[in-house]
Amino acid sequence: MKQILAEALGRFEGEGVWRDEAGDSHRYRVEMALADLPGGGLRCSFRHTFFEEDTPEVVQSLDFVAGSESMLSFRMQGLPYVGRGYFGRDLLHYTIPIPGNSVEVTHFFTSDGVVVAGSSERNSRGRYIMWEEHLLKIAAGKLIG
Repeated sequence: MKQILAEALGRFEGEGVWRDEAGDSHRYRVEMALADLPGGGLRCSFRHTFFEEDTPEVVQSLDFVAGSESMLSFRMQGLPYVGRGYFGRDLLHYTIPIPGNSVEVTHFFTSDGVVVAGSSERNSRGRYIMWEEHLLKIAAGKLIG
């Protein structure tokens, strides 16, 4: 099986900003890694460190498995549901199956990094929220596992 997003594998760092429908907005630091999994899967792991709020760090990892061409499925730690997504030559998109919410994320890969954009119907305050992250590639990827 062809490796998922082989040219994008690596470590990335940068900053993000979230905004909600009430006008609140905060910046945060992002560390992200995309790694090749044995058997043709892809692990996307990230850490968000918030500058301006009392939110603890958010650390998460998603292991994607390729289905039919360009289609993905994944499980997310702490959720019993299967998520779905798709990928192309320079993008990765997925929806996170959180009951009572709608969360979507898209990664747009460039020659020097990635732009991540997403939204959620409800944040911790029940508000619609969006986020945008600009990350630079700082290291090439390796096989893990």
